[in-house]
Amino acid sequence: MTGGGWDVIESNMKVLLLIVFPLPLFGQGGIIQVPPKQPVPQEVMLSAQKATQTLINKSVRGDYRALVEKENPGWSKIASRGRFPDIKSYQAHSIQLLKKMVAEGFIFQAAVAQEAMVGHEVNYKSGGYKDWMVFVPTVNDYAVMDREVQPARLRKLRSRRFQIAIASKAALEAKGQEAWTFVSGAGITGIQLRQLYPFLPKNEKLLGFPPIETAERK
Repeated sequence: MTGGGWDVIESNMKVLLLIVFPLPLFGQGGIIQVPPKQPVPQEVMLSAQKATQTLINKSVRGDYRALVEKENPGWSKIASRGRFPDIKSYQAHSIQLLKKMVAEGFIFQAAVAQEAMVGHEVNYKSGGYKDWMVFVPTVNDYAVMDREVQPARLRKLRSRRFQIAIASKAALEAKGQEAWTFVSGAGITGIQLRQLYPFLPKNEKLLGFPPIETAERK
């Protein structure tokens, strides 16, 4: 499961900013300068938002397998490393965790992907950046049974989270919205995300993570 869980299920459990940020790489001749990043086009931002809405609609319907299978493959390898023998075992474990949450009283109610305002070019290779990465804010309504009070009561909550939508430029051109894969922004840090893309800014303010918060609904 992505970075601790998909945005729309994370109760158990943190302006426009398009980064143009040249970074050093080490080549055979010493330090070389990575070309400046270009702003993410608005149509790419919109595609990421629509793909995120499709993803969280599936979560509300209880399509857990679709959620797990849309996790970014590179992130799945990082998250499963040293914990599971293979990706399939990791995915099966994630699905069981989701089912357990629902069995214990977690109720998915609604989720909305909001306009994406922050994006990065990532995955620098010879010739340029190969991928887009977009932070898509989400608003998620859910309910959970609070058994720590007597009598137990159903608490209605609203959380603001975000999904990290990632797609290669080539795949996006060929497959459209289906090209997007995801990492949950729930609890993720810049250090963790740089395991996937080492040359992201070290300053999390420059990364531009959307705000995360949870509040009770009436």
